[in-house]
Amino acid sequence: MLKKNVAYRAYATDRLLSLSKKWSKKTTKPDFKIYPSPESMANGKLSKYILAMFPYPSGNLHIGHLRVYTISDTISRYYRLKNHPVIHPIGWDAFGLPAENAAIDRGISPETWTKSNIASMTLQMKAFDPAFDWNRELKTCDENYYKWTQWIFKKLFENGLAYRKMSEINWDPVDKTVLANEQVDAEGKSWRSGAIVEKKMLKQWFFKISDYSERLLGDLGALKGWPDKVKQMQRNWIGQSKGTIIKFPLTKPVNNLNELVTFTSRSETLASVQYLTIGLRHPLLADESKMINLTEDVEALKQFIKIETSKNVGNKNYNPLLSKEGFLLNKISIKNPLLPNEEALPVFVSSYVISDYGPGAVMGCPTHDTRDFEFWKLNNSKVPNKTLKPVSVVPDVSCDINSIELPYIAKQGTISKLNKIKEIRGQNLKIAKKTVDEMLQKIGMGRDTTNYKLRDWLISRQRKWGTPIPVIHCQECGPVLVEDENLPVTLKQQQDEATCKCPKCSRTDAIREKDTMDTFIDSSWYFFRHLDPKNRTQIIEPKKSKKVDVYIGGVEHAILHLLYSRFISKFMKDIGYYTDDALGEPFEKLITQGMVHGKTLINPDNGRFLKPEEIDQHGKIKANGKIPKIAFEKMSKSKYNGADPLECISKHSSDATRAHILFQAPVTDALQWDEQKIAGVKKWLHKLLTLCESIEVKNAKSYEEYIDRIVFDKSSDLDLQFFNKLQKICKSIDVSFTDGKSLNTVISDYMILTNLIVDSSQQDVANDLLINATIKLVHMTYPVAPNVSEECIDILSKRFKWAEVPKFWPKPEEPITSSTTSYKILINNKKKFDVSLDSESHKLSDDDIVKMLIKNNLIANDITYKRLIKTSKIFNFVQ
Repeated sequence: MLKKNVAYRAYATDRLLSLSKKWSKKTTKPDFKIYPSPESMANGKLSKYILAMFPYPSGNLHIGHLRVYTISDTISRYYRLKNHPVIHPIGWDAFGLPAENAAIDRGISPETWTKSNIASMTLQMKAFDPAFDWNRELKTCDENYYKWTQWIFKKLFENGLAYRKMSEINWDPVDKTVLANEQVDAEGKSWRSGAIVEKKMLKQWFFKISDYSERLLGDLGALKGWPDKVKQMQRNWIGQSKGTIIKFPLTKPVNNLNELVTFTSRSETLASVQYLTIGLRHPLLADESKMINLTEDVEALKQFIKIETSKNVGNKNYNPLLSKEGFLLNKISIKNPLLPNEEALPVFVSSYVISDYGPGAVMGCPTHDTRDFEFWKLNNSKVPNKTLKPVSVVPDVSCDINSIELPYIAKQGTISKLNKIKEIRGQNLKIAKKTVDEMLQKIGMGRDTTNYKLRDWLISRQRKWGTPIPVIHCQECGPVLVEDENLPVTLKQQQDEATCKCPKCSRTDAIREKDTMDTFIDSSWYFFRHLDPKNRTQIIEPKKSKKVDVYIGGVEHAILHLLYSRFISKFMKDIGYYTDDALGEPFEKLITQGMVHGKTLINPDNGRFLKPEEIDQHGKIKANGKIPKIAFEKMSKSKYNGADPLECISKHSSDATRAHILFQAPVTDALQWDEQKIAGVKKWLHKLLTLCESIEVKNAKSYEEYIDRIVFDKSSDLDLQFFNKLQKICKSIDVSFTDGKSLNTVISDYMILTNLIVDSSQQDVANDLLINATIKLVHMTYPVAPNVSEECIDILSKRFKWAEVPKFWPKPEEPITSSTTSYKILINNKKKFDVSLDSESHKLSDDDIVKMLIKNNLIANDITYKRLIKTSKIFNFVQ
């Protein structure tokens, strides 16, 4: 028996493998003929754009690639079956540091390395039989692509959204390039190299994404098809704060400044301000030669700034927002704008103030903020001849600095009647805030405002394998844009030319910008170019622009890629090149797939990771005979838990591998990759093939009759139950595809329907119903297992002599409610048989029920019983 089972499994596997070779040329074509039902013809006018985040060409297709592209391919096939013209392209995010570093290590050019990897991964991609539109393929390193990346830079510059300035930046000492804040992890390490990031001052290019903060935040509410988690991540990153800008007059002008500007969300506490604090990179501190106007000890100030800045480099436990250290600027002081006759207030420098958030200065209210209180306790002694004591704006609280441990933080209540700003005495805090804001605005010392945490996008990279910035630096004209007719500025031009001609004044000693752009710019607009990839004169013809209907990719891109894409998309809307969405949002529905985790084997004696070959056929460690510990973790070479998707495909077939990937977990969950479990999927696929070969053919009809004109006896309980179960399963599959996040239930529904048809064929279910269900199942299987589906269609067409079998997607019909009910007939609580009767039969009298059963020869004429127990589905004769 064992040999027979092994032989059968080998035959079933060989058959699945052969089907890919037989049908892949047909199944990988993006289009096919659809059965022309009225519903599908109506839908055919609505195109669907299905897109997975394009891959980086590393040279190796990993299981994560296979998962994301199986999801996108499956969804795109579903919409094609519903007669939607589908756009399902592929491309390559081809610039970047990994390629450049790999090329340097091998002594070849990044271009050679990248194009070789693309060729390799293209062959690997095609192994799982995706229906990509290869005519729309993009490579971001192609001159015809990055020409338009440079064009976007130019348009941003022309619209005041690209600029260059001296800035403190994050420097990766290994990769020798600048990193955006988002590319430095919580431990102060580079996201690529893992090196401790250094701080430097460099002149850098920025995109003014901060100008779009309000739209990027506000429009998140319109993204109904996005996961709440992703939207919240973006909200937190953009970081809106509503409050008041307040100007504090300096007691005397300093370095051409007459006032210090602050931002606060609690302007009603203005009377309790005891000091102001500015950040380490405040404009007052930008010119070291002018520091002499701020403090009597300039060297101590410089040393303070240097020490505080260094604390933030490579120290994962340091949080500058919790800093209590302050340096007193003892040559300057400020006045409260609404209390000009009160004592002057000191000004400190501290790293807890974020220099580029709002004005880079905050007011200190020790009685209303814990951090302010702790800072004041530590630093107030530095203020000479001080008489200030923390005061509260709310009543009934002692505010003596020596008698309280914590500040009184009031965010509700009424203003004290002793408050120095008499206009707000007795007002609740909300009204008091409004009053203070109006008073400040009236005298020109404040206004309502909204601040955002979102900083401008630093795009300069000091590497060679990236899009050159299309700028020429002229001694006479400054930075000048390259003319459109001279785009693209090629990598060769940028790297080889020592000097060039200024486009503006024609000087010949100008210099090309040597920085390249952040590769996130390449990926921030590629979805537009897929729609018009051959256009030589425009980035995209505006009428061809279209919103992506379903976008699939990892949640790790929730902040960087998705935020940048939304920014560029809105900008494209503003300049007239994107016309398909009123808000300029690029993605209708976002599906974030989970990571793929590998099976990790661990030696329980020493915690060492084990290679697969160290385990015997019984699952024990060869060296000690023990059972290894098993965990599922992120795939890694060091843990020996990686999986080669091509090896899986070559062993089990592309259809089985695709179905297994989808079946193992919901799309949004982490997938614990266990290849052994693929046996269940293969068993189902072979069962489906066997069903098509064995289903009985009675009075064969045309294909259309089995689909659209199915007739069965609605008085038959078996037929009715089968019909209703079929509709329920069809609806469940349809809903799962539309949702896109629970494709695992699609596979289980396939299995349930297959078993239902097989089991029902052993009963007296109408043959036409069984064939109708089989045709529907075969077509619904096509998105996941296209080659098996084609084989099943071929089998059925030969058996029924159908000349052509166009594809279709079954529309679920409404369940039919029966007028009859299956009743159980019992005698003394023991079931004798089932019988189909009118659903109202249990409401008849006992005598009428007996007469009805005798008339239909269901019970004996002379039956005797003491009583008849009736329910809506049971007649029990108690004798």
